[in-house]
Amino acid sequence: MRLSKLFKREPEENLPIPKGIKPEPPAPAPGSAPVEPAKEPSSVKISSALSKELEKISEASTSQLYAELLAKVKHLYKDDVKKEPDLIQNINPLMEKVIDALRAGSTEMLQACLKDYPSVDEFLYYHVVNVCIASVAMGINLGFERHQLLELGAAAFVHDIGTKTIEVGKPSEIFTASDHEKMHRHPDEGATILSNIDPGLNQRILDAVRQEHERADGSGYPQGLVSGEINEYATVIGLADVYEAMMHQRPYRDKYTSLETIRIILKNKKIFSRHSTKALIEIFGIFPVDTLVQLNTKEIGVVVKANPESISRPIIDILIDSYGKELKQPKRVNMAENPVIYIDTCVKTRLKGGSA
Repeated sequence: MRLSKLFKREPEENLPIPKGIKPEPPAPAPGSAPVEPAKEPSSVKISSALSKELEKISEASTSQLYAELLAKVKHLYKDDVKKEPDLIQNINPLMEKVIDALRAGSTEMLQACLKDYPSVDEFLYYHVVNVCIASVAMGINLGFERHQLLELGAAAFVHDIGTKTIEVGKPSEIFTASDHEKMHRHPDEGATILSNIDPGLNQRILDAVRQEHERADGSGYPQGLVSGEINEYATVIGLADVYEAMMHQRPYRDKYTSLETIRIILKNKKIFSRHSTKALIEIFGIFPVDTLVQLNTKEIGVVVKANPESISRPIIDILIDSYGKELKQPKRVNMAENPVIYIDTCVKTRLKGGSA
């Protein structure tokens, strides 16, 4: 399956689903209630020993860099940012490290973006770090020069800084209509905060912060800009922002699976940059590493490596056989070499005797 086939200009109802993936059910009839993601789609209970096998231990350097990014975000978003006149200059050394790690092919950095948040109450900080990493990775894929990657990373790092001045309910609570209305002001608030700190701040960074919620069809906010009017960095950050949010739990909904997320993004391809969407899929794939999947054979396995030439057919380790029995030794299967096998769905895990 070539990625170019995913981006042909076709009617929405004819949107191509990559070969090797079970087609989704027909869309509900007009006027019916929208379909929400299932609370527990194809969940499976697994032993704690098997759970540990599923968890990949990141390289020490990656873990340390992620911790540095998180600490810096907490400092900027919690403390008085007005005391940071050299804000972007202070961020750049971290961005240099992120760029170097991703250019060196660090899959651990990308995997870190998709891990569950340790604390729901602090989801904003993890969200910002993850969006920053994903945005830089997309920029590299798009061929950005190093100075552009630094600007993109810095803009992603401060893209939600405007939330500092907006008082809404607790992060663990569902936002009200009033909260949503207030949140729609945060892009302008963020750009204002940054320009007050540094009147000479790069305009591309300010525009990216102000426009990251704009959408190509004019449905975004705060200005309702359309494709061609939106800052290129903003199109990258905006898509990374949506992808990251959908791949994680929120107080008002469960997280989406990677397959659900990509399908929704492709169905709404008119609102996102085609180049950014292609870059996102090439980076994370449809089934990112560590995704638990169920095959049409009823076997369950974990994705261990992507197949760049066949994005819907990764290399997986079978952990549970078709009878529901855990294998003593995982069985590795390269789906690209097994055309009769396809991924039926993504699976959410639960430990035996515990909750998700």
